Amino acid sequence: MALRLQSSVHGKIRKLLMVEEAGLTSDERASFLQVLLQVYLNKPKHTQLIVWSGSENESKSLESWFKDNIRQIAVTNAPNDGHPQKLVLLSPTENRTVRTSRWVRDQFLVFTDNFNSLSMLTLSLNGGSSIARELVKVGLNGEVKYTELLLFAGGDILVIEDIVLVGQATIHNTEKNLYRDCILSSKIKRMHVISLIAERLDIGVDKIVPVVLSDDEPIDFFNKENWCCPQRKTLEKGRSLPAIDPDLIHIDVIITPTGEYSNSRPLILLAKLLDLNTNDTERINELNNKLNALESVLKSRFEVIRNDIPCISLKKGGWTFLFYNNCIVENSNDVKLVWLPDHLCHLNSLVLDKTVYEQLITIQAENQAFWTKLEFKIVPIKADFVPFLTEKGGLHCLTKELERDFIN
Repeated sequence: MALRLQSSVHGKIRKLLMVEEAGLTSDERASFLQVLLQVYLNKPKHTQLIVWSGSENESKSLESWFKDNIRQIAVTNAPNDGHPQKLVLLSPTENRTVRTSRWVRDQFLVFTDNFNSLSMLTLSLNGGSSIARELVKVGLNGEVKYTELLLFAGGDILVIEDIVLVGQATIHNTEKNLYRDCILSSKIKRMHVISLIAERLDIGVDKIVPVVLSDDEPIDFFNKENWCCPQRKTLEKGRSLPAIDPDLIHIDVIITPTGEYSNSRPLILLAKLLDLNTNDTERINELNNKLNALESVLKSRFEVIRNDIPCISLKKGGWTFLFYNNCIVENSNDVKLVWLPDHLCHLNSLVLDKTVYEQLITIQAENQAFWTKLEFKIVPIKADFVPFLTEKGGLHCLTKELERDFIN
């Protein structure tokens, strides 16, 4: 059986990867270790946690930290150890130091089949190292493939059965990479880019759903019904791709596939921003206008439910989202789990009063209630995500499923 892009939602997660990044601030490291510990303590019994460190010394230090926090923890350095309760700690071979980002979600894509064969597609830029290549070097079963043309981020690609949502950053960066010094109409560039993405992901062009944030109406110049008809007005305009929004860079912070169906269409969550106390209402309204326009496009393929995402001021200045869409979903024949951030546990860095706190309680309860209504069990991850949220990432961005059960 040919390998195919691993689902973002279907199948039990058998192996989950996180990366300990060097050079974090003390606050960032403390928050990362909180997330790491919570993931290990709360993960389901069928999931094995694998943690990559940039050097052997860092890995040993992390092992000591785990043993200080968890009695009788079983640790192994064997990447293919099949016991899910064992914590797998990996580091580079030959006493090397390899620096890689904690945002492991973005660094490669996983292709697999029902025999759990593993292929990792990663970028090949300037001959640089990659976490995927390092994992294979230390013995993880699998192979690495490289792409120089498709500039993707894993958090910008969501897979729901045979449908693949591709975010604006991936489309935009790939277009810039392909056409740096080439003058072509926007419509020809766009068609070529979408075709290239389909080829690299080994899927049909008609299975790609571009996710683009724009204030303009309509955004359906991406509608595949228009691509084959150059006489259509939407293509004749040759509109340029809107700029990537710096606050919503990847689609996994605003869209969550559920693996469920409603009215015979895939059911997804789409964020709706709520300004609690930011004093930046104009910006949040601008973002919501883009999300509302996106909703009108997504409704042609999906059943869309909007979920509230609070926007709240930081004590150090500025504000942040408290993302609930950036979560991990497991939807299988016998298990339905959602690993959901609990943002009420660590609020020291936020500007709060009684009213705002009560609003946060209500919003989190509503986000949890959506999943329980769909008969999902919630796996709460109670950690301080704020240092990551301010960089527009969260739980989903900090993790990567290396192996899910294959569901036909």
